[in-house]
Amino acid sequence: MSVSARDEGEFWTQEFVFSGRALLLNSWSRFGGGIAVELLHEGIPVKGFTFEDFDEILGDWLWKQISWRGNSNLAALAGKSVQLHFRMLRSRLYAFRFSEEDKT
Repeated sequence: MSVSARDEGEFWTQEFVFSGRALLLNSWSRFGGGIAVELLHEGIPVKGFTFEDFDEILGDWLWKQISWRGNSNLAALAGKSVQLHFRMLRSRLYAFRFSEEDKT
């Protein structure tokens, strides 16, 4: 099962509270497609974690740690209510999860 965008698409998660330091995606993109993620707190994009800051991911990944301008550390947001906003181009998102380990 996946959220898929044959061409372009986007979606938002419900607000939730997470624990961990890094966000990982299980995803697949083809033919120049990609996925971008923005974090929101109380409906407002979090500075430093916007689409403009996102380091786009391309290709086929099993638990790819994502980053914004090279920063993947989300520890400052852990325990706060957040929402994820995904933009996708010719991609599938199978799952996302948070990890205690920041591999950057």
